[in-house]
Formats: sequence, structure tokens, C-alpha cells
Amino acid sequence: MFEDFEVNYAMNPRKEAERFKKYTKEDIENRDYNLDIFWLNDKSFIDYNELSDPLDLASEMVQQLETALDSVNELVVKLRKS
Repeated sequence: MFEDFEVNYAMNPRKEAERFKKYTKEDIENRDYNLDIFWLNDKSFIDYNELSDPLDLASEMVQQLETALDSVNELVVKLRKS
């Protein structure tokens, strides 16, 4: 995520990249001093309207945790037998 920044920051003069560029005071003034990063129109951000239902996500997490716990319990049983 910060690769462009890391590579270009140390350059002299600094080089702009897709995710690393400077803005002038005029650019910021034209946005009414709004420094909200979403006005950069970064396409890599998650569209939170397309996420699954929280209940579905939570149910899936519970199922995964139960599966993991079952595996740990099986390991405990095997260790006790040995």
C-alpha cells in the first residue's frame, strides 16, 4: 500500500506516483480545505455498500471458530493418549 511512497519519497527531486503526489494550496482551497482522502477518488477503497450482511459474516466467523476449536480439541485428545 505504501510502496509508491517508500520508493518515491527518498528521491531528489521527489517523483509522483499513482498514490503519491503533492497538491498545491490552490488545489486544497478549491476543495474548501476538505482534506478527506475520499475526494482523491481512490479506486482501491472498499465499497461498504457491497459488503455482506453483518449477521452472515458473524455466523461464518462462528462456524470457522467452532471448526478451529474442534481441531484443537482433537489435538488435546491425541496428546492425552500419547
